[in-house]
Amino acid sequence: MGKKKCKKFKNQSKPVQQPTQINPVAQTGTTTAASEMKPTENFTPKELDRMTELNQKYAYVRKDVRKLLFVLGTVVMLFVATYFLKAKTPLLTDLGNWVYKISNFQL
Repeated sequence: MGKKKCKKFKNQSKPVQQPTQINPVAQTGTTTAASEMKPTENFTPKELDRMTELNQKYAYVRKDVRKLLFVLGTVVMLFVATYFLKAKTPLLTDLGNWVYKISNFQL
């Protein structure tokens, strides 16, 4: 018997939504938030299609990077807190000696 194909690694393609074109708002006597906004960069429709396609395709990567940065930041904060706690009090040294005594390590 052969191996079963794992559906987990199967390419899951999602339909790509085409960006809709926004019609410019006609200027009246009052100004609106849409008319006050100024684009910082001009992109061609082809570039916009490519960027939206990449944003949808790699959305899971952005989520994973956020998780990674959160965990990394938490670990760094724990290291800094441990450093200052050790520098100010003998609590961590006493805790380490207690764990060593209780666990009966033989070196």
